[in-house]
Amino acid sequence: MVYLFEDKDDPMRYLAGTAHKHTIGYYEGHPTWRVPVNEAFIPYHIGVFASTGGGKSYLTRLQLIPMFLNAGFDVLVLDWKGRDYAPYFKKQNVISISEIALDPETVVSYLCKKMGNFGYLSQQAKGTVTQALEEFVYSESWRGLSVNEFRKVFYTSMIQALNPRNLTSGKSFEDQQRFERGYRRLRDSDIQNILGTLTANDILQLVRERKIIVIDMKKTGRDEKLSVFLTLARYLMDLMQNDEDLNLALVIDEGPQYCPFNPDSIQKETTDMIIDLCALGRSHKLCVCILSQGMAGEIGINAAVRRNLNTQFVGKIHPLDINEAGNWLSPFNIDPKFLLSLPPGHFYFMGNMNLSPIPLLITFEVK
Repeated sequence: MVYLFEDKDDPMRYLAGTAHKHTIGYYEGHPTWRVPVNEAFIPYHIGVFASTGGGKSYLTRLQLIPMFLNAGFDVLVLDWKGRDYAPYFKKQNVISISEIALDPETVVSYLCKKMGNFGYLSQQAKGTVTQALEEFVYSESWRGLSVNEFRKVFYTSMIQALNPRNLTSGKSFEDQQRFERGYRRLRDSDIQNILGTLTANDILQLVRERKIIVIDMKKTGRDEKLSVFLTLARYLMDLMQNDEDLNLALVIDEGPQYCPFNPDSIQKETTDMIIDLCALGRSHKLCVCILSQGMAGEIGINAAVRRNLNTQFVGKIHPLDINEAGNWLSPFNIDPKFLLSLPPGHFYFMGNMNLSPIPLLITFEVK
C-alpha cells in the first residue's frame, strides 16, 4: 500500500510515535517535517562526512550539538583550527589549548619526540636518557614553572641523573651528550605547550557546569593537539573503566588528523585510543562524534574507527569516496553519484539513530 502525504500531514510523526522527542533538521523540501532520532543510539557514535564546504560544521553546530544537549548529554568540542566552533560560543564556553595541563605519560612522549628521541630508534627503545626523562616528568616538580625556570630545572636535574660525577668519558658522559643534543632542539614554544594548568578533571568539571566547552586548538602544531587529546581521552577511559557513566558527547573535528586510514607515530596512539573510547563508550554514555572531509582511503578515516560509527550523516562527497558511498547507499537504490553534486547543508541520515528503514535526505535552516 502506498500513502500520499501533504505538507500538513507530517509523516515523520509516525516514525517518532510517542517515544522519541528529539529531532534533527527536516526532510528535504518539507520544513515542517522535523526528522526524529532514536536517542538511545547516541552512544553508538556518529560520523559526519562531507567534502570542504559541504556543511559539516554547520550541521554539528546548529543541529547535532543542540540535539545532544536536549537529550541530556554535555558536549566537549575539539576545534582543530579554532575557527569552526570557538568564535560562535560565549567566552565562558571556550578554553585555549595552551591552558591545558598534559598528563605525565603524554609529556614524556611529547618531549621525546621534540628532542628526537635522544637518537634512539624509537621512544619504545628506551635508553638511559629516556628513563631519566620519565623520572623527571613523573616527579612533577616542574609544574607551575615559567619557561626559563623549566629549562634550568630540567637541564640541572637531567645532568645530575645522567652524569652525577661530571665525568668526561665513558657511558655517563655519552648519555649526557645524547641528552644535550636533544635539549638543543627543544624550543621555548615546545616547553610552553606543556606548562598549562587545567587538568582533564578540571575541564570535565567545566563541561558539567557550563554544559558545553570548546577547546580552541589553533596556534599549535599537530603533535601538541594530539597530545592534548590523549590526555583528555586517557582520563575519560579511566572514568569508564571505573564504571562511571559520562553522559558526554565528544566532538572531534578534522577526524583524519586523529585517525587517518594508515596511522603511524602519535596518530597510531590516537587512532587506538578512539577505538577504545568507542568500545567502552557504548555502555557508559559516551558519544564519539567524528567529522571528516572523506570517508575512506587517503582522504578518510581509519576503517576500524569508521566501523564503530553506527550513525552516519553523508553530504557532498569527493569523487574518491564514490565506492565507499556506494557500499552504504546502493542497497537502498540511491545512486552515490548524486552525492557528488549534493547542495551544501544537505545530508543523508542513516544508521542506528535513524528511525526510518531507509536513509533520509535532511537539511536545516542556517541562522
